[in-house]
Amino acid sequence: MALFFSWSSVSAAVEPSAWKAFRDHFISPDGRVIDYVNGRITTSEGQSYAMLVALSVDDRQAFDIIWTWTKNNLQVRSVDSLLAWKWGERLPGTWDIIDLNNAADADILTAIALLDAAEKWKDGSYRTEAVSIMKGIRNKLIIEKWDRLFLLPGYFGFTPDTGPVINPSYLIIPSFKKFAAQGQKEFWDRLYADSLFVLYHSTFGKYNLPADWITWNQAGPRIDTEKGAVFGYEAIRVVLYLSWDRNLKVLKGLGPYLDFIEQIGYMPSAVNLSEDTISLHEASGGFYAVMARAAMELGRKEQYASLRAKAGEKISYEKDDYYSNILYLLSDIRVN
Repeated sequence: MALFFSWSSVSAAVEPSAWKAFRDHFISPDGRVIDYVNGRITTSEGQSYAMLVALSVDDRQAFDIIWTWTKNNLQVRSVDSLLAWKWGERLPGTWDIIDLNNAADADILTAIALLDAAEKWKDGSYRTEAVSIMKGIRNKLIIEKWDRLFLLPGYFGFTPDTGPVINPSYLIIPSFKKFAAQGQKEFWDRLYADSLFVLYHSTFGKYNLPADWITWNQAGPRIDTEKGAVFGYEAIRVVLYLSWDRNLKVLKGLGPYLDFIEQIGYMPSAVNLSEDTISLHEASGGFYAVMARAAMELGRKEQYASLRAKAGEKISYEKDDYYSNILYLLSDIRVN
């Protein structure tokens, strides 16, 4: 299976059977991506991921269905065009918004998907919708502190007096290049550079890996131990997005960590960066796929083949794990 995606154009696609399997199992007929593991909820990032993959396989029908559901059910904030983060069963039998706060990664990826849809299918209405979301991202989610721009994970709850709370996996680096091509180039180029700075300085512990959550003050970053002191469920996407940008050198510990995985014979589901310990629980197929992509980008052909084979083996047993399955697909995206 190979999926090729470009921020400027889609040049190839995943095998139809792979997309069909994901679409038929995880996406409802009306366009809702279902997270079976977490009570059948739907998240804004799930919608954005599915839009990206639908675009890559030139499935405009699915793309439009997913986006229409997203607009009707998540783009409901009265003050901006950002997406409410979580939708699900609020009360028995009553399904609606559970959390109205947004998730910055979903807003960014949705805007990117819409911009590329406008280019691919020659329909300016997608671009109009993307620009509206981009305006919300700039006005509501990006702050300046200590002469740097920081992307907040959401509009509400991430700016204590001590400094911003940051989710490194929301810094989708190549997206800012695409935004810069739409206008306000100096601003988006600056966000790109400052985000790389944040990622470079936000690795911790003897494994030198990014944490799921950090806080940043005038002295620099520290692990947010209350939100997550691990390289795990969130931070795996830092590896993914830097792979898309061909910028894995930002992660100083990635090469040694790939060596470590090879030595112990499995990939841990999490690394505790405060205690320098690893989980004895093995990572999912999607995690293996992301690390396989990283190995490929670093020229480790044999390790890539080994990790990718393990990813395929594990994913075959993870039928209802939406997150693992979507990471597996996203790990094959190529950004030109």
